[in-house]
Amino acid sequence: MKPPEWLDGFQRRFSAVIRAPLETASGTLRAEPRRYRRGIREATQGGSLAAYNRQYWFRLFGVLQNEALLTARLFGHWRFNQVAMRFLLEHPPAEAELVRVADGLGAFLEKDLPERVRLDSGRTVQRRAFVEAARIDEAWQRVFLAPEEEPLRVEPAELAALSERTLLPASAFAIVSENWPLVELRQRAAAEPGEGEIVLPPARSEPASYAVFRMEDGIGHFLLEAREARLLRLVQQVPLGEALAEVESTCSEEERRELPANVSRWLTRSVALGFWRAAG
Repeated sequence: MKPPEWLDGFQRRFSAVIRAPLETASGTLRAEPRRYRRGIREATQGGSLAAYNRQYWFRLFGVLQNEALLTARLFGHWRFNQVAMRFLLEHPPAEAELVRVADGLGAFLEKDLPERVRLDSGRTVQRRAFVEAARIDEAWQRVFLAPEEEPLRVEPAELAALSERTLLPASAFAIVSENWPLVELRQRAAAEPGEGEIVLPPARSEPASYAVFRMEDGIGHFLLEAREARLLRLVQQVPLGEALAEVESTCSEEERRELPANVSRWLTRSVALGFWRAAG
């Protein structure tokens, strides 16, 4: 049975009020009942609506702080909550599971933040660091939530047979890149809970890539060698033979001699850890 039109309208207005942004100028996160429509205030007897308003935001802040662990600590929770409010107003939760609420945060920060962000501590941090942090958080979440899949099973001696085929990455596998030691910083943030800003270390001398993958007891990760990362990305786009030729073209003569053994080691490990779900 379709609800009466007045009830449908009231529910929409009520939802809009619950999602009304909190006030931050006072140094605390406060609801502002004066902004609520009079009819809504009267129907809900005033003050209780402000409690619903706060609970809505505090619930979402808590989930975001957990799912975007590294990003939240780079900002510090007070500043992060303000950024999170802007993000959530533009991208309200659409999934039944709130753990997906952080989807798209990296792309949002890339367009929302200035090139350099001044934090409450007085430190300034490049926007790029926050974007990288958010994408690392997103990769962790994506790998954790990925569905179960049948992994590619191939013996090391059979790898050569894949030379004319691309590899399809498992949903529970990702490669993340960083210009700061952010993956290590994420581990530190997880081991040292808190709400304050965590200091961004100096930038790396060269960009680095990590493999992130699901294990039986959690999420695993390890630092990839530069050419290993290049190869694992390429084999998702072009046949293995082409990927190897492209990697080889960037090697010195000495590196070319070592490449076959390295490639065998890299691919054997990737198969053993379930990075691939099928050969295409």
